[in-house]
Amino acid sequence: MRRALLLLPILAWALTTPATAAGEVKDVPHSRDLKADSKLAATHLAPLMVVFTSPGCHYCAKVKSEYLIPMLRDAAYKDKVVIRQVQVGSDTVLNGFDGKKLTEGQFAAGLNVFMVPTVKVFDAKGREVAKAIVGLLTEDFYQGYLDMAIEEGSQNIRQGKAFTEDH
Repeated sequence: MRRALLLLPILAWALTTPATAAGEVKDVPHSRDLKADSKLAATHLAPLMVVFTSPGCHYCAKVKSEYLIPMLRDAAYKDKVVIRQVQVGSDTVLNGFDGKKLTEGQFAAGLNVFMVPTVKVFDAKGREVAKAIVGLLTEDFYQGYLDMAIEEGSQNIRQGKAFTEDH
């Protein structure tokens, strides 16, 4: 009985994560609650990385399948970053960083995200903490761009700073 009680928190965590085993990740999870997603990231002093996509965008599909999904499957990224997806123009409701409801499309438009894929990195307060990655840049270096954004975001979070273009 005692052992079962000890395993209960682990089971609860496993059931609330987007995939319970690394091999089961089929897509980047959509954010339904940015505040909760950013708090989850903050527990590791890690950033929240959001990829903005649109249906039918083959560049978005490529970024997800060749870079982000493998990162979600890789244990090395587990405590480094929380990765979520938001669809530009979507009417799907999510909770914003402030807890207020808005659509995925409204969230994207509020950040002036109109080109996809765009990757932005946030802290727990919803501040951008790294330079955005817009489009599918040079594919040979794209993983490096993602890793640099995660590192820059993590460093700015540790220093309590938001990203600025002149820094």
